[in-house]
Amino acid sequence: MIKRISLVILAFALSVLAFQALPVHPSRAAVTTWDLKLMGIQENPPVLDDAAGGTVHLTFDDATRILSYSINVSGVGPELVLAGHIHAGPAPVGVNTAPKYPLLDKGQTYASGKVTIDAADVPALLAGDLYINVHTIAHPDGAARAQIESTIKTIFRLDLAARNRGDIATLMSLYTDDAVQPSSGPVTNNLCTVSACVGKADIQRQAENAIANHVQLTIVGQPEISGNVVTARVEFRNDPTRAAGFDRQIFLHTRTFRGDKISIFSGEADLTDAQTAAFRASQAAAAPAVRPPSTGDAGLVANQSGQGRLPEFAGLLLCVGSAGLLLTRRRI
Repeated sequence: MIKRISLVILAFALSVLAFQALPVHPSRAAVTTWDLKLMGIQENPPVLDDAAGGTVHLTFDDATRILSYSINVSGVGPELVLAGHIHAGPAPVGVNTAPKYPLLDKGQTYASGKVTIDAADVPALLAGDLYINVHTIAHPDGAARAQIESTIKTIFRLDLAARNRGDIATLMSLYTDDAVQPSSGPVTNNLCTVSACVGKADIQRQAENAIANHVQLTIVGQPEISGNVVTARVEFRNDPTRAAGFDRQIFLHTRTFRGDKISIFSGEADLTDAQTAAFRASQAAAAPAVRPPSTGDAGLVANQSGQGRLPEFAGLLLCVGSAGLLLTRRRI
């Protein structure tokens, strides 16, 4: 019996020693890659009068903090290039900082190599808060910039920033000529066609209307990407919202991209937000009732424009597109 117990103890001790002798493998390093587009529109202030652009491919190994890069500048000759750098962080979209990591020398339009990112800069790099900037003789502060994040996510941010500062020229350069802003029902403010804003002219009128109402848009959290679609919750502030006694509303903004330009823009009110729901209710209660032709009393509906609508449209839907608040009707 004693011998059997001793054998059990010996076997257990050997198994412990064997386990301790197993090699310890550190967790695998994460490798992140980016394919970026250098664009004058990303500069602050935007550069719209220069052909400088290009592409950048980056690979980052977080175990070694080595960033491998290749950068190809187009649209300008090498004699016009002064330098290219990654700028110090944190530097989110629209923020300018000093150059830190050199990528291009004077007279170069192509380069590849490796740089070691300081440990303090890694969080900013992975959060999209570093950027690459190409400096030229014509634009020594920067002719083309690439935020180190998905290009369409950056353009989404640029869209909101242009609206906030009232920069119509920059805003319109982000859209395709046939861009569409769908509506949930008939548009009642005569800024667009009856079912949608179609083309730059319509979208520009909507944007100008929003800017006149001092629109301010702020992303809540991080935008999400699914294929060529970027979506984010956005705080929406403008004069009508403030005049009604509300601080802000919340909308789900979506941009669909064709290449690096926006082809569809939509915004939907978040009715789970108490302020948004209360504002919509207050606007519905304040809307005047009008009588569409040949409908009788049963056809009385609220209509911001004062124009008659068919009786099958009932209930108010607040549709926010690229310009402020549009009262429309929802088919039920």
